Amino acid sequence: MKTIKKIHYILLLLIIVFAVSSCKDKKSEAIKVALFKAPASEALIEQIPKFEKETDLKVKYEILPYSDLKSKLEQQFLTKSGDYDVIMADCIWIPSFADRDYLGVLDTTAYEKNYDFNDILPKLKDYLGRYPHNGSLYGMPFMSNTHMLTIRKNIVKPVADSLGYELPGKTMESAWTWSEYMEISKAITQKYEQENVYGTSLQARSGAWIIYEWYSELFGFVENEKARINGLPEFNENTKQAIQYYADLYQNAAPKAALTWGHEEETSAICSGKCAMDATSNVELAASFFDRDCNAQELKFAFPPIGKSGQASPDMGGYGLLLNKFSDDKENASKFIMWAASKEIHTKVVLNGGTPIRYSEIRNEKVLEKYPYFEFYDKLIANSVYRARIPKWPELQDVLSRELVSVMKEEKSAGEANQAIKNWINNNIAQQ
Repeated sequence: MKTIKKIHYILLLLIIVFAVSSCKDKKSEAIKVALFKAPASEALIEQIPKFEKETDLKVKYEILPYSDLKSKLEQQFLTKSGDYDVIMADCIWIPSFADRDYLGVLDTTAYEKNYDFNDILPKLKDYLGRYPHNGSLYGMPFMSNTHMLTIRKNIVKPVADSLGYELPGKTMESAWTWSEYMEISKAITQKYEQENVYGTSLQARSGAWIIYEWYSELFGFVENEKARINGLPEFNENTKQAIQYYADLYQNAAPKAALTWGHEEETSAICSGKCAMDATSNVELAASFFDRDCNAQELKFAFPPIGKSGQASPDMGGYGLLLNKFSDDKENASKFIMWAASKEIHTKVVLNGGTPIRYSEIRNEKVLEKYPYFEFYDKLIANSVYRARIPKWPELQDVLSRELVSVMKEEKSAGEANQAIKNWINNNIAQQ
């Protein structure tokens, strides 16, 4: 009998040892991270050995193109998989992911070092880490983006002078209005018609590209402060004017090929000198002006145009590093997210092609020497607007894109397109 009890005791001990061993093995597994293919991601990867040495944790990462990243994440979520602990997510995906309960709440105590949350640009922390506005914190901003005005001084200044306008500066007080931008763009296109140089560049490709750009013009005509936060204005006479403005800009001052252009093509048109100005110049891609033979000394970076509200309205974009709700190791996944967005690490990311998320980064002498346009980045972000922060954004984006392109192709009037958008919103989205 004693022998049987002894055997049972030994078996129990073995079970306990095995269970503890299994837990240890689980904790020692790598943190799995899904990243979007971008300079910021490459810069972060270079720092990962530092994290592994500091924490004695392993990190496995996968870099995916934009379209592949979203589809792969959707597949993981639908099967409630923890194959990725940390995901890099576009701002426009966050409402849908959060609404479907795919995101975990970030453990902000997981990172032991002193963490300066006040150093993070407030709008970025909200837009790229939370949902809804001021809601649960699912992660940290990692790759920010907004619009600024980029101009070729040698082409623009003579035309602006002839019309009685000074070149805009780095403050909202010195910015042009959207009507002034239109006037100067048209004048440049007319003056340089024989040289095939256009007043403005556009990224009018259907889908996310055209809407990311048009939202900057849209809120040049929308005066409602609440709409600047939730990204969903009432579609009325003002929004009709915004649709017509963008179509006029395309038809009178931009290359017809712009209807097929995305971020890269729009930026390349400024780099090559084909287009003299870009009111929605993508800050994320602005580093390429200095990396390529773009005659960058002729470029001037300025505050984008202001609209009816007396405010600028650059449309904000970017990516957050977010916690997968189905992760088996939320504590260490949270630690990685916090570490990646920390002062020390993220400053190195910015210096190697990433975009800022912190005040300290845009005041860093090395950053400003390399990327001078970050000097007024905090003001750009403070004045930026959000695209509609709703779970049904992908569907609304398709409607907006379709209707806007139809006006640019002169298949519909701005009034007809505006009404179609309004009808869809009324039928599909509860007003915020």
